[in-house]
Amino acid sequence: MLFARLGFDQIFNLKRVYEVLVFFYKNILSYWGFVLFLFSLNVAWDFKKGMDKAKRWFLLIVLGNLALFLGGIYIFSLTYPTWKEIPDSAQRLSMFFFPLFIYYCSLSDLVNSSTKSFITSLPTLRNPKRLRP
Repeated sequence: MLFARLGFDQIFNLKRVYEVLVFFYKNILSYWGFVLFLFSLNVAWDFKKGMDKAKRWFLLIVLGNLALFLGGIYIFSLTYPTWKEIPDSAQRLSMFFFPLFIYYCSLSDLVNSSTKSFITSLPTLRNPKRLRP
């Protein structure tokens, strides 16, 4: 029904797309902080080193959810004139991205190799006999 009431120029308005992206950056991306940085770093690392099929599908699922989230904000902005006044609602809706980002980071070879090198560098774990009295 929404698209039947609005014309093509009202649905695909570049100014509105820009407003939605600014809203998304100010109210959602700015709160993701370090988790988003780790996720981006792991995605870049995986693209550089190559990723297996399962990880690639999981990344597509995460990015698809992100695209649907942005599309939902855009459609919501077309429907309600006061859409900018409730940024906390978008923050609550975006909470499900944190476990997805953290799970993807735990699958990454960057995290696993760093953790493994840290654990093997500890002297007590290299020589377990030192733990005994």
